[in-house]
Order: sequence, then C-alpha cells, then structure tokens
Amino acid sequence: MDNRSIIRMVALLGLLVWGVQGMRGQGRFGFGVVAGEPTGLAWKYRIDNVHAVAGAVGFLPGDYVRLNVDLLWQTPFRGTSALAAYYGPGLIVAYGQRRVYYFSDGRYGVIDDGGAGGVRVVLGLAYTVPRSPVDLFFEVAPAVILTSPAGGFVDFGLGVRVYP
Repeated sequence: MDNRSIIRMVALLGLLVWGVQGMRGQGRFGFGVVAGEPTGLAWKYRIDNVHAVAGAVGFLPGDYVRLNVDLLWQTPFRGTSALAAYYGPGLIVAYGQRRVYYFSDGRYGVIDDGGAGGVRVVLGLAYTVPRSPVDLFFEVAPAVILTSPAGGFVDFGLGVRVYP
C-alpha cells in the first residue's frame, strides 16, 4: 500500500469519527473501513444478537478488486457486552490481476485471470465502544481460491464501523 492510500484511509477514518460524535445509538447496519488484506470498505448487518452478515470490498496489490461476504455467529465474552468473538463461513469473488507464486519453477508471476472465486472461514473480535455507534474489529480468515489457479492464503483485517 502506498502513502497516498494510507493518507486517504486515515482521512476517511477521521471523517467517520468526526461525523458520529453526537450519535449515541447502535443501529443494525454498519459501514466503515478495513485495513489489511484486503484494504477497503467494510459493512455489517446484524440480523439479531447472535447472527450477522458482514463483508468488505477491498483492493489488493496488482490491480485486484475483491468482495467477500461472511455469515457470522457472535458470542459476547462473559462479564462484558462490549467485547464479542465472531466466526463463520464466507465467500470470495475477485477480479483483476493477482500475484501468484508458481511452485513449479519457484518464482512470482502476475496472472490476469479475469476473475476468481473461493471460500473462507473468518475468526474475529469486535469491540463496541460504549454509548457510541462505533465498533472496532480484528479478524483473521484462512481462505482457499477454488478457481484456476487454485491456492490458499490468510486474510487479516483491522477496522472500524459506524452504526447510524
């Protein structure tokens, strides 16, 4: 990620925090930003206290755009309703050029495959800031690309969402 992208993400985060200063509640739908693999826009819809659907539209090195959608089960930690673990399966759809390590000849290459699809399993922690519409989250998600060339990797993300 280059310096301009980092500055844009920090500015967007600042605008989100500034824009919600007077808000106190937590709605069902939240949106925000995520930094990591991929970096981009994040969202989450709370179906009820246990279930949610979450995802991100992100950008990876090599002109690669990716969408992931996850079905989540949320479990609050004992003694606090602000911190919760979440987990669940998800789908990945991507388009563009991706960097792939070729095992046969031991070098990196760029593949313009026109698209990719796969699955992932997300594990994360979410902290709801008390008396505010903001939650912070960290997640790790092992993933497998099922389309050619198939492969595996681990996503990670650190982000913030606002629930107006």
